Amino acid sequence: MVGVDLSVKMLEIAREKCQAYPNVTFCAASSSALPFPDHSFDMVVSASALHYFDRPEVSLREMRRVLRPGGSVVIMDWCKDYIFCRLFDIVLRLIEPAFQRCYTQREFHRLLASAQFDIQSARSVRIDVVWGLMIATAGDRRAYVSFDV
Repeated sequence: MVGVDLSVKMLEIAREKCQAYPNVTFCAASSSALPFPDHSFDMVVSASALHYFDRPEVSLREMRRVLRPGGSVVIMDWCKDYIFCRLFDIVLRLIEPAFQRCYTQREFHRLLASAQFDIQSARSVRIDVVWGLMIATAGDRRAYVSFDV
């Protein structure tokens, strides 16, 4: 398992939390330029990070690039379909330099489709009356065919 974050501070926190797991490594990198060979991972997970990606289309293509044939990407992020997420989107754009934007579920699905992902499952989860998340699991749209001779 490899944890990736642009923030060295976040990686330090993650290392502390994962000390008991020797098979976890960490890497400082941008989601839009992952330092891994093509087809390196069976699964890519992004949790509450999409709203920080300055080029989400590029980041999603990078996730697809490092995903093995038959692998899956799982992405969870704030859902702008909920009122507090809309308000946070406005406020955070003004006060948080790293924040980029939140997405509605429809916009999120378009981003996945533009990166050549097929959505396998998608749902939104209401946290309370005004806040929620969206979660999607998707696979690579490219067809892989293998012939044994």
